[in-house]
Amino acid sequence: MLKREAYSRSYLLFLTTAFVLMIVSQGVIHFLLSDQEDAGREINVASRQRTLVQQIAKLSLEIRDKNERGVTVKEEVKELKVLYSRWESSQRALLQGSDFYKIDGDKSARIEELYKNVNPLYFDIKEQVTEVIKKEGEECDTAIEVILQKDDPYLEAMNAVVHAYTTEQSEKVRSLRLIGWGLTTITLLALVVALRFIIRPVLQRLREQNEELVELNANLEKAGRIKSDFLANMSHEVRTPLNGIVGMADVLNHTVLSDEQREYVQTIQRSGSTLMHTLNDILDYSRIKSGQLELVNEAFDLYTTLDEVIDMMRPLAVEKKLELMLYVDPAVPVGLSGDGTRLKQVLINLLNNAIKFTEKGEVVVKVEHVLKEEEFHQLRFSIADTGIGLPKDEVEQLFQSFTQADTSNSRKYGGAGLGLAICKQIVQLMGGRIWAESEEGKGSTFCFTFVAEQLEADGTSLDIGGVQGMKALIVDDNTTNLKILVKQLGHWGVQATPFNSPELVIEVLDSLAKFDFCILDMQMPGIDGVELTRRIRAHYTDSDLPIIVLSSVGDGIASDAKGSWNHYLVKPVQPKRLLSVLSEIAGREGARSNRSKQRVSGTAGSVKDRKLDILLAEDNEMNQAVLKRNLRNNGYRHVTVRSGAEVLEKLAGQTFDVILLDLDGEATRSIETVAKIRKLLNEEKLPLLVGMSADQSASLRQQCFRAGFDDVLHLPVDQEAFNAFLMEWFPKLEDS
Repeated sequence: MLKREAYSRSYLLFLTTAFVLMIVSQGVIHFLLSDQEDAGREINVASRQRTLVQQIAKLSLEIRDKNERGVTVKEEVKELKVLYSRWESSQRALLQGSDFYKIDGDKSARIEELYKNVNPLYFDIKEQVTEVIKKEGEECDTAIEVILQKDDPYLEAMNAVVHAYTTEQSEKVRSLRLIGWGLTTITLLALVVALRFIIRPVLQRLREQNEELVELNANLEKAGRIKSDFLANMSHEVRTPLNGIVGMADVLNHTVLSDEQREYVQTIQRSGSTLMHTLNDILDYSRIKSGQLELVNEAFDLYTTLDEVIDMMRPLAVEKKLELMLYVDPAVPVGLSGDGTRLKQVLINLLNNAIKFTEKGEVVVKVEHVLKEEEFHQLRFSIADTGIGLPKDEVEQLFQSFTQADTSNSRKYGGAGLGLAICKQIVQLMGGRIWAESEEGKGSTFCFTFVAEQLEADGTSLDIGGVQGMKALIVDDNTTNLKILVKQLGHWGVQATPFNSPELVIEVLDSLAKFDFCILDMQMPGIDGVELTRRIRAHYTDSDLPIIVLSSVGDGIASDAKGSWNHYLVKPVQPKRLLSVLSEIAGREGARSNRSKQRVSGTAGSVKDRKLDILLAEDNEMNQAVLKRNLRNNGYRHVTVRSGAEVLEKLAGQTFDVILLDLDGEATRSIETVAKIRKLLNEEKLPLLVGMSADQSASLRQQCFRAGFDDVLHLPVDQEAFNAFLMEWFPKLEDS
């Protein structure tokens, strides 16, 4: 401790000495340089005086010559007046100083003596020039003759002054150099002393501290690995029973229950889902802080990602009777290369917050193209709501960990305050930034940018050739939705006519024949979509005027009116689905995507009717019970095993359509099992290989895809989600 204090005192003494030397050096150098600048300006002004007097003498001679020839000399006199004014101003500055010329008028005794010789000549020339100017050059031969006589002596006197200024400046430069060398010598001596008695001991201490830091860093890395292993084990230990709670609650929800019992079960489901979401946030935050969160670069379809986000968030919006809208700028490329999973995570988090903090009104998701540089595109995503909003002074706190702008919101709406902090970290890793704009009582807009590379062979672009030139009638009481539809259709070359009132449409029913199709909102005040459809059908058949209805709620359609329209779409309307319907109306095949996974618009029954044989590999009894119940309730034939070795034994004597492999806690063994399955079976006989995990990280998905898995199913999963998952893979299952 005493040694450290001695080092500190010595180091402080060295810094103080160096600081004082620096100040003194700078002060002396600044003073000398300022003096040098003054001397330089004085030399310039004095030299200028010589030039001006020569010009005055020359012009005076011209005036005299023209007078002898009887020529008008007004212009020459005017020019002489200008030269005289400049010469007089410069001379006064040399003698007295001047702010304009930035000279102070201070002179040495030698220069003062020289100016005594200059002044009589200066006043003689000044008097004669004044005479010439006053008489405008007429009858001034005597004055001009005096000017010409005094010119040379004045020049010689000013030459002596300039020489004196130059000599003094040279002497000062020599002094400045001597002082500079002196200060340099003192500084070098101070550095040598400091190196010997101060810096060397400090460097030695720094080396010792560096060794201590290296050892400490190694211990921290070891502690980090221990922490990561602990988190992984805790993740498995916590998620496994939580999956069982949520899964069994879902199974129980599909049994015969009273209203009160069903409410209890749904409360368990919501609480379990909330707890799972919080657990995932904590684990993600831990990965970010430990630097273990890595992004993957893989091909993904932006429209598909948006569809999945909207499909996931739509039930929450429907439950709160909110308008959920989506707009994608047509300039946005569809096929991208980047981390689509993390992009979806950010969108889900922001959209979930927007819905959670909005009691009425709308939530609008926009994707806009910002700029393109080579093959890289910068996109801007914005989620705007009409919710509670925030004061401007609280917006900056939104992206801090474990905080909410208003602590009462955490009690009312829930949340650990980690979601936005995680979004900020992910967006920054993706090369973008995130920000928020909000006004209390009027809603908030969250925006972030995302940089991704466009795929070279992008076969996912939308085919709009079949719909260009069509005319559309759009009826919706929501102005924002009207604007989005008109803008989207306009980019496709469809001429759209918007109506925000169904009553206006009824007034012009006889004029609707000019439209190729009609888009109606189902939920409108007064005359709703069902009634408006009936009114239109009284005049036009479905072939005369196809009708597309939009609804925010799937069960809000009157059963007796379902046959009155041609197509039904759920809001928000995804561009690909809308374009597909319009292409069908136009008599063309809709736009298709070349995704590796093909989705189909069938029903869960189409998969059930296939009578799939499923092999389930799960060692946890609780998870096994939940999954077996889901499989049995949906009519799938299944066999259950507990290990990878048993999977291989079953495959030796039986064929399966799907193999479900548990990844939590046994990821390495499951990956080895998949490799053995692919070696054991021919490509034509391979079943659908699906991993199951509560871990939603992109790194696990990437690891599984590289190992040979076809897909990863996130746990916990309810019956509807499991059926939807198999629907996505139905084409491959049909081929097999």
